[in-house]
Order: sequence, then structure tokens, then C-alpha cells
Amino acid sequence: MEERKPAIIQSLQNGLDVLEMIAKERRPMKFTEIQQLTNMTKSNIHKYLTTLSLAGFLHRDSATHTYTLGNRLIEIGNMAQGDTSFIEIADSYMKAFAEETGLTALIALPSIDGPLVKEIWSVTYGIDIGAQHGTTLPLLSSTGYIFYAFQEGLQLNKWINQSSQTLSVHEQLAIMKEMEQVKEHLFAAKTEPLIEHISSCSVPVFNHQQELVAAITAVGYKNLIPQNHHHPNAQKMLALSKKLSNYST
Repeated sequence: MEERKPAIIQSLQNGLDVLEMIAKERRPMKFTEIQQLTNMTKSNIHKYLTTLSLAGFLHRDSATHTYTLGNRLIEIGNMAQGDTSFIEIADSYMKAFAEETGLTALIALPSIDGPLVKEIWSVTYGIDIGAQHGTTLPLLSSTGYIFYAFQEGLQLNKWINQSSQTLSVHEQLAIMKEMEQVKEHLFAAKTEPLIEHISSCSVPVFNHQQELVAAITAVGYKNLIPQNHHHPNAQKMLALSKKLSNYST
């Protein structure tokens, strides 16, 4: 008796095939290239590319009109792997930074609910930093500022909308002004965002497409936390960010 083939959703399979093809090419691809390699009609491939881009699985560069894999795929891949590879790579660097500076260091990764604390390195025990593994950090934290400033390609609309509801128009305008400095210097600092006397500063980690994949944050007593990117410890964080960005796909 002939074995029955499992039922599939062909349109879904087609979309997955498009993603796999772009992934294998490992380069930005134009619409015409994708259409030729998939042998789909222009109308159909346009629908697939639009849907995948809106969902964050593809990223469309508006300047070059090319498509590459989106951050949503990285986020799902990180979830599947437990973010093991990135954290394993970062571990020795983050330990060294915490030991050298005496500050608590953490890495936050993107999630739909906002920046999620994935790992914490601390040599100062007994200090409540206001966060633990699995904590979703607020917009008004230094980590939140980094994610807000470099949100392109991330699925953060829900987190941003919920955070903005509690802010006045004046506060929202002030944040937008601060974002200009964050983007220029790749650095954010906040005084006592979660716990009294405890402050933080953060820097971004990008992938090869210059999309945000993580934030490095230093936490400690407010007199020890850098308040600008010129501070020696801030420069160490920026150097660490560059190293980890080299490992991020």
C-alpha cells in the first residue's frame, strides 16, 4: 500500500524556501535576483517578500532595495539555542570586565516584551541591582534607551507603546532629544532607573548588518557608573561591544 504523503501548507513551504535561499546566498539580494532564483511570478514573490519583511524575518534596505535575513530570525535562533553560543563567547570578556571594574555587568537580548536580561556577571555580592535573569528592562533604563535608539528591525512596538503610555508629552520629547546623543555616541547612562543609589550605563552590540542584537550594561553605585562615553570604563565597554559585534551574525 502506497504511503500517504503528509499534508503541507504549500504557501508556507514556499515562504520557507525563500528564506532558505536568501540565507544560503549570504549576501544582500535584489528583488529580480530572488525572483529569478525562485522561479516565482513577480506578483507572488512580492507578496512573500513583503510578508516576511513585515514580520521581521527579512530586512529590506530602503537605500539599496536589497533583502537580507532579519533580526526576528536571529531572535528565534537564539531562543532555539538558548542563546548559548553568544553568551559562551561573551562570558570570558564579561567576567574580565566585571573583575577589572568592580561593576556588575549584564547582557540583555531582544524579545517581543522588551530587553530581556540573559546573563549577569558580578563580583560585588549583596547589591540589589533591580534585575535578575529573565527580567524585562524598562524603556527608562540605560538598556531600554539602547533598544529604543536602535529598534529598527526588532519587534518592539508592543514594549514601546506600553512604555510610552505612562509618559507625558514633555517626557517623550525629552527622550527623543536624548536619543540623538545615544545614537551619536553609542552610549546611554541613567541615574537610579530601578533602585535608589544604583545607576547603569549601556552600549549596543550589532551584527554585520549594523542591527542591534544585544546590549551590554554596567550596574553599580551611581558614583561609580560612567555618565558619558569619555569615561575610561565607558571606553572599555565600547571596545568590548566591538569585539562581540565581530562574533554576531
